[in-house]
Amino acid sequence: MPWNRPLIIGIILLLLALGWLRTNSGDTELVRRSRLMMGTIVEVVASGQDTGQLNVAVDDAFAEMARLDRLLSRHYQDSDVSRLSQSSKGGKIAPETAEVVALGLDVARRSKGAFDMTLGHLKILWGIDQENPVVPTQAAIAEALEGTGFQSLSLEGLNLIKQSPQLMVDLGGIAKGYIVDQAVMVLKKHGVTSGAVNAGGDMYLLGQHPEHPWRIGIQHPREQGGILTTVQVRDKAVVTSGDY
Repeated sequence: MPWNRPLIIGIILLLLALGWLRTNSGDTELVRRSRLMMGTIVEVVASGQDTGQLNVAVDDAFAEMARLDRLLSRHYQDSDVSRLSQSSKGGKIAPETAEVVALGLDVARRSKGAFDMTLGHLKILWGIDQENPVVPTQAAIAEALEGTGFQSLSLEGLNLIKQSPQLMVDLGGIAKGYIVDQAVMVLKKHGVTSGAVNAGGDMYLLGQHPEHPWRIGIQHPREQGGILTTVQVRDKAVVTSGDY
């Protein structure tokens, strides 16, 4: 099931596999696999000397992403997020969900509410993650905003408390990055020191190219097929967002 559709799917990995193949010796193997997950194409790449170990690492990374998606996406009826939205007061959540919510509440406080995980009704109203979004009426927007605001959520251990019964939780602004980070942790546990996890506008580059940092191209927002700029990173995430 899809997450909120990424507003930008134009971040691309430049010369990832080709760089390995051109510069490494014959004893370095590359495993590269893609799946449709979280409303986008997710790609996991791992490099090393043991193809069997790399395959297991990539499989486990995808399995972990699928597991977390089932917890954190509002598109699954049995997810933590769906259960919380359907309840009047909140309830107990998984440790991973609590970790994401705690981080989100911290960002909300630091941004003075600019980041808000309580706007699920508003997102559905606009249909932002649908093929044909709509512009709702002011009255409908006002109704959707009733009871929202990060102050309406509080976390006590593994218990998430809602101050407003109609509040709908949506973690689309933070969960995918968390899921990518956890996939990278799985790769590291398997001994992978060079690779990448790319989930549309959320990407993490592990290690570096054999001769230089990874080079990432950012799609130009107004020129089809154009590259706005490139960045060089090592052991860092690159996240993009836009209106296209």
